[in-house]
Amino acid sequence: LVAPTELGMSPSIIARNESTNDAAREAQGILNDRIVSQSDRIATQDEAPVVNQSQGLMSRPELEPKVTITADNTLNIDVLYKGLSDSQKDNVDSLLNSLDNNGISGVEKVAFIAQAKRESGNFNTLVESGGSAGDAYFVKKYWANESVRNNLGNESKQDAIDFKGRGPLQLTGKWNYQHVNKLLKEVGIDVDIVKNPDLLETNKEIGDLTSILYWKDRVVKRKGITDFTDVDKVTSGINPGEDRETKDIRKGFFKELYKG
Repeated sequence: LVAPTELGMSPSIIARNESTNDAAREAQGILNDRIVSQSDRIATQDEAPVVNQSQGLMSRPELEPKVTITADNTLNIDVLYKGLSDSQKDNVDSLLNSLDNNGISGVEKVAFIAQAKRESGNFNTLVESGGSAGDAYFVKKYWANESVRNNLGNESKQDAIDFKGRGPLQLTGKWNYQHVNKLLKEVGIDVDIVKNPDLLETNKEIGDLTSILYWKDRVVKRKGITDFTDVDKVTSGINPGEDRETKDIRKGFFKELYKG
């Protein structure tokens, strides 16, 4: 982890969409230079671990050309951007800026991007889709099974709908939203993603930071991962319920993106 430093947010990112709600606009200018330690947990479908970690976040500059913001000998940038639409490239640009500016680099950066590539459908969406089933999909997936809903902290069918997957790593479940909301406040970001979960999709920087906080809290600290080439172990901190076939997809993404 990097040492705590000043925090800052780019007004151009916050004002990306003038039609976003008041909560999105309030995100501008709310960061300060105070980073504190936290002791809590992140819940997934298999467990709710205990964590005690200081988060190191740095200020984010205006978006620069991809070649400038992604200079990294371990990341195959040509493969990452190959065949992406403009909106997909926009999502990648935002995420790479956030990773660079929050101390995630090298093999860890490649591992994060490989997981995000899988979770976001190759950076196609920042919010989970219920497909033709709509909200019924989320009720079935995150409420019908008692163990799943308890581990995710969902207290009603509406929670299953409201706290569906969002952001590059698809933060899911009421408990996780509540916990990451605390982490955001601890690093000086005074927004409420529990009352306004849509912020994770309407404000790319907020969405990126929630995934970064989750990663540092869950993957790095709780799992204690230092070998980010161990894709199965990394995946256990992101989506432990995946079967071998889908785990192999993540391995394939890492292999094609890694220049090691």
